Amino acid sequence: MPQVYRHYDKDGVLLYVGQSVDCFRRTKAHKRDAEWFNDINNITIENFENIEDCKKAEKQIIKQEKPLYNIMYNTTTLAMDGESMDIKNAHQKGLINIDNLGQDVGVTSRTVYNWIAGTTLPNILQAYAIEKSTQGVVKVKDWG
Repeated sequence: MPQVYRHYDKDGVLLYVGQSVDCFRRTKAHKRDAEWFNDINNITIENFENIEDCKKAEKQIIKQEKPLYNIMYNTTTLAMDGESMDIKNAHQKGLINIDNLGQDVGVTSRTVYNWIAGTTLPNILQAYAIEKSTQGVVKVKDWG
């Protein structure tokens, strides 16, 4: 049966949302590659009649609830002087020093290049670190 699962930490912070026909097997798979796996304290599961409804629900939940570690559907929009700006435009306008930003956020320069290229997006924690690193010049404005 298709399921949407939510992983929470001990403080009730939503870490991750996913969907699977076997959420327990999928959760075990996260153990291999998810840095946040050991923070999981609680898991909730929601059952669906079909995979299409399950996938739609997963997307909607991620957009609405903004889990910390989801990247898909959990995009970060940055703002500069009140206008919406993605990280690529901020870089093109000279607002971001890639090496300094990578160090401040705790990621490699390659990761920042990937954000600029749009191949990956910063998660919520990284987006707030971007705001702090740029001293508020680039601000987190909206999620998804």
